[in-house]
Parts: sequence; C-alpha cells; structure tokens
Amino acid sequence: MFRRNSGVFPYKTEDHKGLMRFDHRFSDSDSISFRYNATNINDTNEGIGALIGQSRGYLQDFRDHTVLLNWLHSFSPRAVNEFRAQFNHYVLATTSTYPYGPSLDIAGFGAFNRDRFLPSSTLTRRNEIADNVSLFRGKHAWKFGANILIRNVTADSATFMSGRFTFGTLPAAFVNPALAATTINSLQAFNLGLAQSYQQGFGDSIVRATHPLYAFYAQDTWTPFSGLTLNWGLRYERDNRRLPLPTDTNNFAPRFGFSWAPGKDHKTTIRGGYGLFYAPIDFQIDYVVQALNEIDGRRQIAQVLSVLNPAAPTAPSGPINIFSTLRAQGVIGIPTPQRSITAANLTQFGINISQTGPRPPLTVLFRPAPDYVNGYAQQLSFGIEREIVKNLAFSMNYVGVRGIHLTTSRDINLLPAPVNPAKGIRDWGPHAANPTGVGFFVNPLVFQENLYEANANSDYHGLMLEATHRASRRATLHFNYTFAKAIDETTDFNSDFQPNDQTNRRAERALSSFDQRHKVVFYAVLQTPEKTNRLCADFLFTPIVRYSSARPFNLLAGTELNNDRHNTTDRPFFAGRNTGIGPSFATFDMRVSRRFSAGENKKIELMAEAFNLLNNLNYTTVNNVVGNISGPFNLRGRDDRTPSQPLGFTAAADPRRIQLGVRFSF
Repeated sequence: MFRRNSGVFPYKTEDHKGLMRFDHRFSDSDSISFRYNATNINDTNEGIGALIGQSRGYLQDFRDHTVLLNWLHSFSPRAVNEFRAQFNHYVLATTSTYPYGPSLDIAGFGAFNRDRFLPSSTLTRRNEIADNVSLFRGKHAWKFGANILIRNVTADSATFMSGRFTFGTLPAAFVNPALAATTINSLQAFNLGLAQSYQQGFGDSIVRATHPLYAFYAQDTWTPFSGLTLNWGLRYERDNRRLPLPTDTNNFAPRFGFSWAPGKDHKTTIRGGYGLFYAPIDFQIDYVVQALNEIDGRRQIAQVLSVLNPAAPTAPSGPINIFSTLRAQGVIGIPTPQRSITAANLTQFGINISQTGPRPPLTVLFRPAPDYVNGYAQQLSFGIEREIVKNLAFSMNYVGVRGIHLTTSRDINLLPAPVNPAKGIRDWGPHAANPTGVGFFVNPLVFQENLYEANANSDYHGLMLEATHRASRRATLHFNYTFAKAIDETTDFNSDFQPNDQTNRRAERALSSFDQRHKVVFYAVLQTPEKTNRLCADFLFTPIVRYSSARPFNLLAGTELNNDRHNTTDRPFFAGRNTGIGPSFATFDMRVSRRFSAGENKKIELMAEAFNLLNNLNYTTVNNVVGNISGPFNLRGRDDRTPSQPLGFTAAADPRRIQLGVRFSF
C-alpha cells in the first residue's frame, strides 16, 4: 500500500477566466456599468504529498459566474445615489481519486483511501441588491445604505460515509503480555490489525437552506478644519439561519476613525480607528447541525463510532474485531479497496444502523448551543506617517484585533473525570476512582455529543514599520517589517481540534497556529534610462525579498491517553497546545519586463518572473505525532529525520519556478 501510494504522480490544472465589461454614460446625471466574470478551474491529484497518499487525493471542479450591474445617479452635486445588483452562481465539486473506503489514518506514517468527507458538492446562488445614498452638506459627507443578500445553498457531502479506521501507538501488551513495558507504533499496529477507532455514517447527505442577510448603515465624514478628518458610523446586520441554529439579532457594529495632519507643512499624518466587524456563520456549521444531529427523533446521517477499550480490546463491537473481520471477509481491500462497507456488514458485530427510533449504542451527535451567535472582531489601529526628508517617508502603525464569540466545539457527554495518579491527568477510563470506566459520561451509550459554541476568543497585536524611498524617477525602494503576536483558544471547529481536556477548554489558550513573530518584505522598482544603450533601455526590474519567522504547531500523542473517546486530540502528558516550533521561510523573487512600441497606441510587453530564484529549501509542515514523550516540549522540526519519523519535515514550499509572459496593449 505504501509503495503504491509513493512516487511521482501526474498533476493537471486547467484554469480559464473571462471578463466582459460595459460602461455607458447616459448624461451628466446617470451612468451604468455592467460586469460579467467567469472562472472555471479543474484540478487533479490535489492534496497529495508527504504523508498524504495518492489514494487520499481528490479531483476538484470549480465554477464561478458573477453578474454585476451598477447604476449611479446624481440628483445634484450634493446628492448622489448608487444602486447595485449582483448575481453569483458558484459550484464546487470534489471527488476522491479512489471511489471506495475505508480511509486508513496511520498516525505519523500516512493517510490513505477516500477521504471521510468525500465526495462533496456545493451549489451556491447569491443574489444581492444594495443601495447607497451620499449627501454633502458643508463640512459633512453623510452616507446611508442598505443591502439584502439572499444565499441559497445546496450541499451534498458524504460525511463519514467512506468509513474511517485510525491506528496509533499502543502498549505492546496487546500483542503479548510479556511486552507490557514497551509500545508498538502506529505502523506496527496497522500491520497487526490493531485499529484504534472506527467511524462511519449512513443516510442522506444533502442539506439545503436559504439564508437572507440584511444590513443597514449610516456614517458621517466631518472635516472641522483643514488637516483633521473624523469618521463615525453604525452598521447593523442580521444573518438569518435555519433552525436548529439560532439567528443572532443584535449585531450592531459602531465604527470610528480619524486622520490628522498637524502643522502647516502637512508632512506628518496621524491616523487611528476602532470598529466592530461581524462575520457571517460558515455554512459548514449549518450543514453539520442538520446532517449529524438528531431533530424530532430523526438522524439524517446515522453514525457509528467505536474506540478501542483497553479493558476489552477484542470486544465484538470494538475497532480491532471490526477491522480484522471485515478484512478477512474481503470487505476491506488492501492495498486497493474494491467496495464500501455497508450497514449490513455491521450487523454481525451487534451494530444496527437506524435513522429513527432509540439511539443505537456508539451514536455520535453534533448540536448547536442554544445561545450560539455570530462571531465578531474588535479592531483598533493607530499610526503615524512622516516624510522625513524629500522622497523618504516612514510610517509606524499598530493594529490590535480581538476575536470574540469564535466558533469552537466540545463534547458535552463528558463530565469532569478524576485524576489518575498513575498518569497525573484526568482519565475517563477505568482506574481506582472510576472502576467501571463509564462513571463520568452523561450517557455512556452515547459515544460523543459534540456542541458547537461561540465562546472562544483570540488576540492579535501587530507593530508595522514601513519606509519608502524614491531615490530617483526610475528607482523606488520599499521596506516593511512586522512584529506581531497572536493568541487564541482554538484552531478550528472541526472535532479533531477539540480540547485535550474537554472539561477545561481554558487550558487551550496558547500561541495561535497562525502566530508569526517576525515578517520582513523588501522590494524595489528599478527602471533603466530611456537614453541609454538601445539594448538596455526601458527594462523594469522588481526584486522582492521575503522572510517570515516560524509558526507554532501542536504536538500530538497519536493515541488515546485519557480515554475520553477522542483519540485525535491527545497531547503528551503535561504538554500545552502549540508548543512545537515550525520552520521559518525565506525567498528571493525577481520580475523583469520590457516594453516595445508596436505602432500607434500599441505596445508589447515581455515579462519574465522568477519565484524563489535562489531555490531555497523552505519546509512548511512537520510530523507532529510524537508519542507520549516527556518534556521539554518546545521542539523544532528536524531535517535529519524522514517524514514518517516524529518531528520530520513532511512538506516544502515550491522550488525555483520561472514563468514567461507577453502582454499586448492597444
């Protein structure tokens, strides 16, 4: 299986874009503009590389068509109205390279076969009507507006329907009691058929919804005197959702900003602002709480999830017995799957799939919290820009963003478990304080009851220093440095990113996966003189140097340690979230172009662009499955290890890439 999924595979991309534009001015008071944009993109063998096998790859077909009509009408020089109508048709269809499952996830070694969320397709129609009125009175410029956006979505995602087996590090006692002091890795567990978990869904995968979004705003721009401009306004949004997801009705967003140029020379400008910005709810939340929930006694996609029980590893409905039996029966094909696991295949294990009636054991549910609301960001900015000397400008800007009511998920079927003295952590499995191993589940027969909540937060602070020097008419230099820090409590609302301790989400607050402490960009625009040697004239050179410091990553044990029925969230004992240190990034790009006259009002431009011209090796991801190691946990990726070894690099950014282009202007 590993040999069949390794090597070099063909990769094909087709990208077609089209634009049609029409502008017409009827009179001094009325003008219209019309736009039509079309994009068609087809990709094959997407997503493969490093630890993702070719059989886990996918094919993607993306189509996006947008029509925009804009009408501008002037009632007078002091009153202008803008009307806009926009229609968008968006289709994203994703299919798997291999049509059958189950997906096999071997922690730290590879992921194979059809992804558990594929095939999937999303058809979205977005119809928007907006109107904005601008009024100019003295030193005030008022603006009022409203828009209505109707989003019609049909999503079809075969969620969990491929089936999924995971394999992780296990005590070697599962093989022989005499080996109790050692462990076997996930690859050995796979070869021995010792699956750690099994999950599959059955039923109807289609969810349809129509979500209107209404927005109104009013703002004023006031210039009380020369050099000072004040902006303030208020926006209201209502993002209607389909039950059982509640609709948030109090989304008022005030905003304020100012710009001040003190002194008579106006060489210094001070800017600042504050505002609230609401985000619409991701349709994936709507999909999951419909398809994977229980509504009026019906489970649209009925799920089964079985996790290895150390007290009874060979239980009839356990993942080891299910995997071994179905493989022996030829239902699971290795190295190449030939068919899917059906509900009828599971009855021999006492697992009966039902979308109605009493919940079967091992049921997994996803629900929204009754107080679920739209997330929003509070954004604060302050900056100073100064022309130090002629043609040399320097600016310093601070940006602070606090994310509030961000979406996260947790398992509400878990009660706070006692600490297992042998481990030093909460343990939901059998031990002295929990002899049955089920005493700290609200309902032991429900495997998971995941709740989407809007109570996570994030913080970002960034200081940006920027300098621009126009050395001459043909030479401009630009330098930008950002010093920043990002902290949050969750990476994603996917259940694989739930807390290590589900009853203590506060312990997840740490450096964000997107934290990047230092970022440097330098570029120049250099043009050769017109009157130099004809062979060297009119060349335009644009060198770009970029550097970014490391981002953190989360260390995972790759096995179930606390027996909370979530084997993809466990970290090594006492390890915090995102303590790993990822690779940095550095590259040098160059663009060279030259224009030639091709007749009256006609020009030809030849272009050559090189990305990563020096062919610097930039690693991007690290194998974060490290087992239950002891500290310290501030570990870095290592280039002396293979991708399947803990902390080995698993992927790299693009090598040197050169592209040539021609542009004809007439």
